[in-house]
Amino acid sequence: MTGCLAWFPAVKLKVPDHTTGSDISKVKLVYCWSNVLTILDVDEIPSDNKDKPPALMFKSRNRWKCEEAIVAVQWLSRSVLTVLTITQQLIVLEDRSMRMTDGFDLIHKYIYHVDLFSKQLHSLVEQHDEGDTSMHGVVADAFYMSFKAYKGRLFLLGFNDVSIGSLSNWADRLIALMEKGDYIAAIRLATSYYTGDAEKLTVGLPEDTVLRHSMVHDKLMEIMSASLKYAFSQRQKDPMVVDETHLQELAEICFVACQSVGDLDFLFDEMYEWYEDAGVEGIFLETLEPHILERTITIAPPGVIKSMVTYFVTRGWESRLEEMIVHMETTTLDLDQVTLLCKQHRLYDALIYVWNQALGDHITPLVDLLSLLVPLMGNGEYPSSDDMDDQYSADAVKMFPYLSYTLTGRVYPTGEYLDDTAGPKAKAELYWFLFSGNSVIWPRGSKRRFLTRPSQASEPSFPYLRLILKFDAPSFLSALNEAFEDSYLNNSPEKHTGTVDGDMPEEQIFGMTVDRQYIVSILLEIMNPGDFAPEDTIYLDMFIARNLPKFPQYLLFPGSTLRRILTGLCNYPGEDLAEDAQLSAEYLLSVYHPPDTNNLLPIFKKAGFYRILKQQYKADREYGMLVQTHFEDHDERHAVFDCISECFSGRIVPWNTKTIARRRRCDPWSMLETSSSLTPEELCKVNSQPVF
Repeated sequence: MTGCLAWFPAVKLKVPDHTTGSDISKVKLVYCWSNVLTILDVDEIPSDNKDKPPALMFKSRNRWKCEEAIVAVQWLSRSVLTVLTITQQLIVLEDRSMRMTDGFDLIHKYIYHVDLFSKQLHSLVEQHDEGDTSMHGVVADAFYMSFKAYKGRLFLLGFNDVSIGSLSNWADRLIALMEKGDYIAAIRLATSYYTGDAEKLTVGLPEDTVLRHSMVHDKLMEIMSASLKYAFSQRQKDPMVVDETHLQELAEICFVACQSVGDLDFLFDEMYEWYEDAGVEGIFLETLEPHILERTITIAPPGVIKSMVTYFVTRGWESRLEEMIVHMETTTLDLDQVTLLCKQHRLYDALIYVWNQALGDHITPLVDLLSLLVPLMGNGEYPSSDDMDDQYSADAVKMFPYLSYTLTGRVYPTGEYLDDTAGPKAKAELYWFLFSGNSVIWPRGSKRRFLTRPSQASEPSFPYLRLILKFDAPSFLSALNEAFEDSYLNNSPEKHTGTVDGDMPEEQIFGMTVDRQYIVSILLEIMNPGDFAPEDTIYLDMFIARNLPKFPQYLLFPGSTLRRILTGLCNYPGEDLAEDAQLSAEYLLSVYHPPDTNNLLPIFKKAGFYRILKQQYKADREYGMLVQTHFEDHDERHAVFDCISECFSGRIVPWNTKTIARRRRCDPWSMLETSSSLTPEELCKVNSQPVF
């Protein structure tokens, strides 16, 4: 059983309290009973009677439980407590947080203690109730006279001597680590002091953030400079002493420190030079990578960018490099340098991002990609299979996700959404470039016209659209399919009234007039069977067939066009397209009802569009043909019995049931092949029907 207490008086503060904002601290009382420490705030309540002293109100604020009994407690400062335990362990606590910041073993100091209270408390101990956990049956020796604090110093009375000491402050602790050669730990500790993650009051740092930053900042920068100088001078003497692992760890802690203090100039002006001069700039660049991807660092000087490109490309890490570039602030980049490096190393994702974000230009990246195709398709014809395997073709296919992202208002390749101003502007530029019908002078202001057939005397209409469709029509139509979902192609009031600003660029005015009907009409005109192979035109047929039901208010076609599209779907060029073609035909037939459906049935049967045939026979109540079609559909032959169940459910007229029974007689083997799952009741219904 132990008990002790200590007062701290009210004092005038130089800086207002960080928590209360008051410039006078309250009187505080800390008391300990056994292993429980409690802090009380003391408030003075004036008395109504002037002859009486004011009343004191004690309010419990914090409580802390120690693992051992506490024999002495002292206020080291206004916000720091020191606790001495029964085993002579010294514990340092912060007042507000009740966080243990330090601990020391003082058993070797032989602190003076004496039994002063066991006789006085003998009767109380004898009456001790074992169930009462607030008391202990053994009375501890008294330590209170041997443990005192005054003006930040501790005084210990030993059996043979007196010890005086104080806690080391934050600067002393950093110096101690540096003298020991542990510069990485010193930087880490200084950073925690700056951010406030480590103890502050115990080591003499203020709670106020601004004041603490001003005290620690210069010291932290000084330690980093000294650490870099020491590490690389030691490496120059003996590379084995400071290996790349140590340099990697040093780089990581310096990055964290510089970001904490907001001083990135140190990283690129001083730190990078140390790593570059030692030929280990790769360590710096790889450490930089995750910070760029997390967007905690978004700018870098041109020299670092150039080294970064060279380093990652030489190691085959182009995709990682592009991922870094698209996470950087493009307005701070040297555009000429980045453009040159991206083209030189075929980093087209990064090139597109920089041009889009830094200059708001969405046409130049597409021109760059199309320029790769011009040598492969000089006459506007299909590239050969060897050309399709060419690296230029592999790069050119990036145009399709680029178109998909931009025409749906997204940033390529990050997928973030463009704002309400940049999004429509980007869409208008691309629609104008592809669908305005003529070749354009590009870059704007130059005298050079971008030609798709430079060896010929003239360009065809819609040259860039034709070039893309000849290169890869399915991929382009897939991108356009996403664009059709965007509301930008809906009819706007401006399109009806013609109220446009005369100062608007040509491409913006065109963008306000383009719609789904116009786009599909142009595609139908260009992708005619005379110029395009069935392997391409089938994709246009599927594109129209699937979009017509989704946008019936925006798309209008004559019956002859829809009949031609439906016929085209039935004449798909390969079995790999059969399912997609049938699904597209189903979409089309949901809104288009041919007047001569019976004439189309043989075409559907030849194409193997059994789902369409079944639906038509069911609608026409041709149940005999319906059952027969189930047998012909080898992929769904098991469904014939569900069909038969429907036929005999009572909803079918008798002559239809006889037709099914007649099918049993004429083609018994097909019935037998698939009758394993037929229930006895269903078999009885079929067998009970007269054949003639």
